[in-house]
Amino acid sequence: MTIKTPKTKLSQEDSDLFRQAVGDTRPLPTASERHTQRPLQKPLPKTNRTGLKISRDDLLGHAHDINQLETNEQLIYLGNGLQKQTLRKLRRGQFPIEDQLDLHGLKQQSAEELILEFINHAIESGYRCINIIHGKGLRSESTRPVLKTLCNHLLRRHPAVMAFISAKPADGGTGAVIVLLKHDKNFQGD
Repeated sequence: MTIKTPKTKLSQEDSDLFRQAVGDTRPLPTASERHTQRPLQKPLPKTNRTGLKISRDDLLGHAHDINQLETNEQLIYLGNGLQKQTLRKLRRGQFPIEDQLDLHGLKQQSAEELILEFINHAIESGYRCINIIHGKGLRSESTRPVLKTLCNHLLRRHPAVMAFISAKPADGGTGAVIVLLKHDKNFQGD
């Protein structure tokens, strides 16, 4: 519904005052003028993720000494663009755990390789939710939990990981992490 307001005639003095206040401004372009003024950009093509290789160096970055990395008691991560509701569902167990990996007693390098193999296997199998038991690091030679820190760092950088959270006490508590994976069989790791 359009409401028309009656036009009132301005006095010459008011018109001159208005022109002085406005100065050398220009009216904004109309919607149709704005649309044609901007050059059209070609849309970016979708990237093909088939054959994407993920190496340990890519995931660890420059932190080759795992003791340089930090971790909190409770692990929690939510990928960009995801809602907090995803974490709540993960915490409540609304995603059934479809496979589990136990890293107890492994050295850092063996654990790295096994985590990558396990994630690749889970993706190939079509699993969405997995449990990685890393332990609490109470018997670690360093003062920090090595495998827990490694899991935290690797999982945050892995492109197939959407979210993760420390497990419920029945599933391992802060010694395990529940991981939600993207449902994409095109990810491959080294």
